[in-house]
Amino acid sequence: MFRRIKGLILASVFLTAVPAAAAEEQWKYSKPIQTPETGNYVSLFLDEEVYAGANEDLSDLRIRNEKGKDIAYYVNSGYMDISEEETVYSSESTGSMEEDGSIFYDFKLLPLEENTDISGEIIQVDLPEPPFLYKVTLFGSYDGSKWEPAAEDILYDTGDAVKDTIELGEPEKYRYYRLQVKGSSKDKPFDGLTLLHSEKTESFKQFLKQKKPEYSIQQQDSETIITVRNPQKLKAASIYVKADGSFKRLADVTDKSGAWFLKGEELYSADFKETSIQKTTLQFNEPVASEEILIVIENGDSPPLNIEEVTMDYYMDQLVFDKSGSKSVSLYYGSPEAQAPQYDLEEFKSFIEKEKPVQASLGPVKNQPEPEKEAAPAQEKQENTEWYQSQWTFNIIIGLVSILLIVFILQKMNRTGQ
Repeated sequence: MFRRIKGLILASVFLTAVPAAAAEEQWKYSKPIQTPETGNYVSLFLDEEVYAGANEDLSDLRIRNEKGKDIAYYVNSGYMDISEEETVYSSESTGSMEEDGSIFYDFKLLPLEENTDISGEIIQVDLPEPPFLYKVTLFGSYDGSKWEPAAEDILYDTGDAVKDTIELGEPEKYRYYRLQVKGSSKDKPFDGLTLLHSEKTESFKQFLKQKKPEYSIQQQDSETIITVRNPQKLKAASIYVKADGSFKRLADVTDKSGAWFLKGEELYSADFKETSIQKTTLQFNEPVASEEILIVIENGDSPPLNIEEVTMDYYMDQLVFDKSGSKSVSLYYGSPEAQAPQYDLEEFKSFIEKEKPVQASLGPVKNQPEPEKEAAPAQEKQENTEWYQSQWTFNIIIGLVSILLIVFILQKMNRTGQ
């Protein structure tokens, strides 16, 4: 009996706190997510309306299905870009000789520049006329005198299939190579080879999108002030200023709060018969999300620039989620008090990216209805305002009364038990 009474009392205290918590978790906006029929994993780029209504750190984003159930997601701000650069070293023949049923062909590699190292991991051989199939041994040397075994392989050209490369494994820095061809004849000589070096570079690139924002121009003394409007609080990466004629100016970038983003940045443009130089892009070190970005150009004694166009590049964010089992999904945002959710889906990001999520899009924005409040008679409302000012105060008072009630009942029960 005691446990039952205590449970009911604690439940009543919890319920009195629910309205306040629920009020904090209201979302102002939602957008339907238009997903393709195929594929379980979906990627979605946020649009300008979402950035305008969401928290700056995107902590209030929620994806929900038709049943109102939250769907796990993770945020991508960019991608890994892999570029490959190939270096080719040509060679010249330094002679050949026959010995023990093999012909040896010697080659000297030619450096791309004087006093630079030669490095590569693949030898590509200039093959003789087909058909043939030879077992070959490759030797390497740093000085052309002392030779070291480098690799063994088979080279062939049947007319239908060709193999003309020898894998070295790790990059080698030999300057000389000797090719031993067993069972060959002088009628089918090997005239040359090249050394190939392939280098892959990985770099993280953020998603970018370009737009032409609204702006205004004001001349003030010797300064040209360009006010770039950014009401959506987009995270600007750079601003391009197109102006007529040849010029060289210094520019500062700030906002109305007094924050400095760039100071003394050079802008210049010149176009001559034989040369053309231009630097008219203001690249920010950190994203700038101010609603108004001020570009202050110092003209000195020169006339003001004729500004023809202003373009802004801004960073984008991508959501990735699993839509399987959901008939329809929507994106909810616009809740200042919401905390960023913690989903374990991101732990499987590398596997999900290999699945190549299908691209979805956002539909029109919908304003979410505010929670209904019970109407009270005017007289009662007037009386209530004398002792509490908000629903939150009311909930605190009810909670305190409930706690006092718990203490009173527990004391009563202890006395009865004694």
